[in-house]
Amino acid sequence: MVRLLLLLAIVALVAACSRDSGSDRQASKAQVSETQDCITEWAGPWTAECSAEWATEVVERAGYRVTGDTKSAWIATGTERSFYVWATDEGPPVKQILRSESYRFVAEVSGARVYDDGTRTFWLANGYLFWIEAGPRGDSVAPTPTELAPLIHASHVVAPPS
Repeated sequence: MVRLLLLLAIVALVAACSRDSGSDRQASKAQVSETQDCITEWAGPWTAECSAEWATEVVERAGYRVTGDTKSAWIATGTERSFYVWATDEGPPVKQILRSESYRFVAEVSGARVYDDGTRTFWLANGYLFWIEAGPRGDSVAPTPTELAPLIHASHVVAPPS
């Protein structure tokens, strides 16, 4: 009888230890880059992904500071500007985005075609779409296309995540 109780206790302990909690499931879905010490794909905040780390380097190289985050974007400030910044995998071709959304070509800056929809601005850099939007306050102002030159240049020269 003691052996049976002991066996049942061990089975219960093993079963309890092998159950996934929500955070365990999320962590098990995460993929860590082998060349960088950051997460490349997971259900958590964008600010923990490799593209977020790259965006931080781009922002700082361009002379802005990352002063906060929303979990889905960084907040960058500098030169009397305050804006959200984030990067996404290139995804669908830009032409498809332009057809399905209200983005329009606004300028060519530092060799990149810059698109805007009146709220968000993006350009293609190193296999990523690099996005900005004024924020976090209602009176925040994002850089103009001309003022984007250092940011666009940095997005092309800072090595992207692999």
